[in-house]
Amino acid sequence: MGGFIFPYRSKILQKKEINHNIVRFHIDKPYGYAFTPGQAIDLSIDQKGFELDVAPFTITNTIDQSFLELYIKISPHQDSLSYSLASLQAGAILQISEPYDNYKYEGKGVFIAAGTGIMPFIAIFKSLIKSNTTLTDHKLIYTNKRKKDILFKSELTQLFGKNYINILTKSKAQNMVSGRIDIHFLKAQIKNLNQQFYICGPKQFEKEIMQSLIQLGAKKSYIQTGYNL
Repeated sequence: MGGFIFPYRSKILQKKEINHNIVRFHIDKPYGYAFTPGQAIDLSIDQKGFELDVAPFTITNTIDQSFLELYIKISPHQDSLSYSLASLQAGAILQISEPYDNYKYEGKGVFIAAGTGIMPFIAIFKSLIKSNTTLTDHKLIYTNKRKKDILFKSELTQLFGKNYINILTKSKAQNMVSGRIDIHFLKAQIKNLNQQFYICGPKQFEKEIMQSLIQLGAKKSYIQTGYNL
């Protein structure tokens, strides 16, 4: 059976379980491989039977490092690619594509992420830090189902200070907002609509947030989403 043709084969250098359903991989960065913060790659396993199993993942480390870092949310479904990825160990071979644009930093603004939707922003945050850009004059709104699902909480708190807001949709916790991000929440939290907005999460989440921002007065050209909305 034919499958996708990938230009690169890359070895897993390191695997680490981050929480109950997230695994971090460090993989070989091919010689001459160049990417920009916020870009993603398509990935598959270099084994028979995975010819048609391909999924996108964002590169989360900075361009000066000698590896590529990927955080992968593991599906409980045994026939999923991510479930199979979770069973791999260091030394296994993956197939990867050229990087492609996912998100691009266009200036100061508001980052709105749901769950692993934080991933495309991590490399952007890291690159801004390296360029001595202060993140406390940006805002991050990050929603998850439960407290245990939050990724990089201490690091993000340090970076954004009081402009970092955690929202939980399925539970309650101290110093965290319970509920959903709707137009009323956005109106209360965002006073300046003449800035950049970066939204990442499930397609319906991105669509609803974008529509709410536009309804409040934000320009669509100032809004980035992962899906072509």
